[in-house]
Amino acid sequence: MNNRISKKARQLLVTSISLACVLILILSTWTGDNARAQSGLNNASIQGVYAAFSPAEVRATINGSVLSVATFDGQGNWSSSMLRNTHGSDQQRKLESLSSFGTYDLENNGMGTAISLTQSVTGAISEAGFDFVITHIEERAGVKIATEFYALPRLSSTGKPAGVIFKRRPDQASLTNGGLQGTYALTYFVGSNESAGLGTLVFNGDGGILNGQLLANTASPQTGISNLSSFSCVFPCLIGQGEEEERQINVSLAGGSFSVQSDGTGTMTIILTSTSEPPSEMIFDILITKAESTTNVITELIALQQESEGNSGGLRTFFLTRISD
Repeated sequence: MNNRISKKARQLLVTSISLACVLILILSTWTGDNARAQSGLNNASIQGVYAAFSPAEVRATINGSVLSVATFDGQGNWSSSMLRNTHGSDQQRKLESLSSFGTYDLENNGMGTAISLTQSVTGAISEAGFDFVITHIEERAGVKIATEFYALPRLSSTGKPAGVIFKRRPDQASLTNGGLQGTYALTYFVGSNESAGLGTLVFNGDGGILNGQLLANTASPQTGISNLSSFSCVFPCLIGQGEEEERQINVSLAGGSFSVQSDGTGTMTIILTSTSEPPSEMIFDILITKAESTTNVITELIALQQESEGNSGGLRTFFLTRISD
């Protein structure tokens, strides 16, 4: 009898332990899922200093751009300074220095909204709404930090959408002339694909552009005359009306100077020389968009030409990426 009771007691004990283990497993699983849910994206995910600029497709369609340095506090508030480069009139650009501030709200799924209050040079304040989505994150000390996001304003002065890309700078970044060194590849478009170009520039880390080469792809004086004997189909064909048109290719040597400010803005002067044309000078406003966190070496920057390009008043914007020391 005692043996039977002991056996039942042992069975009850084993059953109780098993149920307890299952309960613990369920609780731990729920706690883990809940902890993961709580560690998702929120306002704290956007904090620090971000460089903001218009992507290439915007510059090609609305012929304008913005260079901005924005600071987010991780609690739903932000402020920024910006340089806006827009089309003023034929053969003239319009440069405006503006400041903005506002609020933002980031959802767990990576999408969010923001309100911007911008003060113009006259002191008038305008309000605009933005929608944005996080495009890249890094996890730091258990917090997901947005290193890149893309925003679309809900207002448009041109009737076309004008996106803005935000890229986070390293914490306590020390941006100086010394960070701009090595060889950088550059690409650009002007206006609605009026012209384009590519090339390289070599910066010395001490305010000088040692050398470079710029290839400009512009409309040919013989545009409209078809070259039916050759087709550019090594790459995917981009044929408009069924016929290829000749383009004019000009290659120039480049030199010049630059200056980087501590906030990641600055200026750059490029002097182009070629055998077919007299030397020409171009002045750009620059914005550092990416730098290495340990060395502060600048790896990406964007540059807006202050003056008009050609007879169209178009905006020439260089996007530069570091490719070697």
